Amino acid sequence: MEAITQSGLIKGMMTANTKPPIRLMIVDDNEHIRRIIKSIVSDLVEELYECEDGRQAIALYAEHRPDWVLMDIRMKEMDGLDATSHIVASFPDARIVIVTDHDDSELRDAARRAGACRYLNKRNLLDIRLLLLTGSTDPDSPPKGSWLSGHT
Repeated sequence: MEAITQSGLIKGMMTANTKPPIRLMIVDDNEHIRRIIKSIVSDLVEELYECEDGRQAIALYAEHRPDWVLMDIRMKEMDGLDATSHIVASFPDARIVIVTDHDDSELRDAARRAGACRYLNKRNLLDIRLLLLTGSTDPDSPPKGSWLSGHT
């Protein structure tokens, strides 16, 4: 598990019209994917937490309560759907986005049932920026819009 804080840099760049920086958690067993996502969102986040397994995600979420979670589905110890269910059961306001290679309607339905607010295909990783920039970054505001993926 790793935590990266960039608050000094980000806070120094904020203006009166800028929304507060985001606390983000990335959960994916593929380090390369985590690195790509970090490069896509690095200028938008104040705190970035990452781990490679659903069990770690549950503990990390409880400790840091990030604004958003980007969660892979298929991981070794505990998959992302089980981890999402556990997190949402304990923290009903958790905003978890499933980020996966699998564009499957059954998995989408399972993600909704688990409590995920979005389902994003890894082919569309740049959509993460859109998600974070749409105004849905306020932790007290419910996520807006439909499920992002390019396919519905």
